[in-house]
Amino acid sequence: MLNRLRALVESTRSSLWFWPILMTTLGIVLAQAMILLDQSAWIERQHLLARASDALGVVWLFGLGAAGARTLLATIAGSMITIAATVFSITIVALSLAAGQLGPRLLRTFMRDRGTQLSLGMFIATFAFCIVVLGVVHDDNSAPFVPRASATVALLLALGSLAVLIYFIHHVATSIQAPEVIAVVGSDLDDAIQQLYPQPRSASSKVVDPPPDAKDQRGAIVRSPTSGYVQHIDLDALLEFALEADLVVSLARRPGDHVIAGTTIATIWPATKVDDATGERVCQAFGFGRVRTPVQDLQFLINQLVEIAQRALSPGINDPSTAEACIDRLASALGKLAGRQLQPGHLADESGCTRLLVAHPDTFKSLLDAAFDPIRNYSQGSLQVGLKLAGAIAELAHLAQGEEQRLALLDQAMMIGRLIQALAESRDQQQLDAACQVAIDALSAASPPVE
Repeated sequence: MLNRLRALVESTRSSLWFWPILMTTLGIVLAQAMILLDQSAWIERQHLLARASDALGVVWLFGLGAAGARTLLATIAGSMITIAATVFSITIVALSLAAGQLGPRLLRTFMRDRGTQLSLGMFIATFAFCIVVLGVVHDDNSAPFVPRASATVALLLALGSLAVLIYFIHHVATSIQAPEVIAVVGSDLDDAIQQLYPQPRSASSKVVDPPPDAKDQRGAIVRSPTSGYVQHIDLDALLEFALEADLVVSLARRPGDHVIAGTTIATIWPATKVDDATGERVCQAFGFGRVRTPVQDLQFLINQLVEIAQRALSPGINDPSTAEACIDRLASALGKLAGRQLQPGHLADESGCTRLLVAHPDTFKSLLDAAFDPIRNYSQGSLQVGLKLAGAIAELAHLAQGEEQRLALLDQAMMIGRLIQALAESRDQQQLDAACQVAIDALSAASPPVE
């Protein structure tokens, strides 16, 4: 249930409609409240406010007649809908530039930008406020009604919208810059690490019984009811179900995998206890969607930074400095992961018996390879990127915990060292070789002494 809620929140945050609709609703509610306030004539009875206004020489309440109020509200409403259309056009242009320069998968980052969403909401909410108030202005001789307080609030909203427009122009100009995009994606990656793996790394792990061997027992196959990407899996619900039914569930898919309808997503032992209802319970724990999301898919955010670096290293762009910024963010995230308790491959009950087998769980090595392998392959012949990769390995050597992490980093250092062959100049080769040796020495110093 928690993962489904996170998926819903992520979908809402990545939309351009939620905040504008919410703020438009609030604008309509505010308009109705101000109209009721004007109809009650409460403000006109506040003589203290009137005397203070006269003493200060400030006209703080709208003082024109019905025609003036109607003109003011119509002008503001027309201006706001024009500005909203302009802002929407600017947003689409920014999205197009981002997709072309940084990668289409980064459109999600721009669409979930809170500044853009609130700016659109401000303009549309002001438009809705003015339209609602405009409908009650009339100048009948018998009972004219001029909502003075409502017109004043409309004027204040228009001035606030002007300030928001200035902010929005500055915000868009800043948000499409590559360093800012990398910083935003890196911040999302840090938040995802904190959410998925909040616990510090434990030196000792609970010993669990080995999983059943499929050769010795026949398992029941659970097939996917639909096609799409696995966005989240409710592991807690699956573990609870396995305990209740005395089953062992082996997952064949992980968040981020694309599944074709009718293919295997899980296997259940023993097969004699499995019926249609059991398979349906397992399927209900899977959340499918048309696109990947970072709810449980940490590699999705890593791939976004990797894609920026790959495009920056392409011959058409040739921007190694952007690739260096991506490596810095990836190294920072890997440094956090080195000290976190990652997802175990087996989930057991209180007695230590395996109940749930996770498909391809995240490990430090798998995430390290996903981050650095593609960039290393694209950086053939680039001394600048090679030095940055070697420097990142040297820094991570001081944060590595356990022999497995050190061996994974050493493997990367050795592969980076082989990039020397792609460098034409001997001096460049010596620089990269020295940087790789520094990383290897740092890993050797971090290793525990052999007794």
